[in-house]
Amino acid sequence: MPKRRIDSWDTALSEEERWKAYDQARFKYHAWAAWFRDEFGTEPPSRSAFYRWKKAMREDESAHRIEAALSERANVQRMMSEVGDISPELQYAWMAMAQDSTLQGDVKGGEKYLRMALALSEDRRKAERDDIKRQAEGRAQEQLELDKREFAQKLRSGIEKGLQALFEQVAGNDQAEKLVLKLQGIVGEKAA
Repeated sequence: MPKRRIDSWDTALSEEERWKAYDQARFKYHAWAAWFRDEFGTEPPSRSAFYRWKKAMREDESAHRIEAALSERANVQRMMSEVGDISPELQYAWMAMAQDSTLQGDVKGGEKYLRMALALSEDRRKAERDDIKRQAEGRAQEQLELDKREFAQKLRSGIEKGLQALFEQVAGNDQAEKLVLKLQGIVGEKAA
């Protein structure tokens, strides 16, 4: 295969534009030429130059796809490391799908898989935060109930001791004893 000429028609295109043109080269020459004219605003190359270029690009395609996949993998790994809380298995699955999409020439598909992984991770973190909040509220409510019972028990104990002491002081006074016994009965009912 002869080397490409440095004054070839595609040297005016950037690397990205060159691969974009190659992606469109699946169509027949006339359809591609019309697209090229609309996209770049210049006349397309001759039919024979187009097919020579397409053959040369086809030879470079595997290397280009591998480079794109490696680049996408680096992006995926960087973004996944920022997320950090998804399982490694899920991380590798999303990276594999993103790489597969990129290798197939669908970079947007790779980005889609990556965005799905990030959304899943965010949903998972939100659910975990909500669960932790519910647990904390439940523990706080349990502690409040425990504190109320403890306070009520201490209060009742104090009242009973006070009534017992009062009963001992009024021993012999039938009227006062009846009143203290009545009060003890009320306290006993409330305790039950």
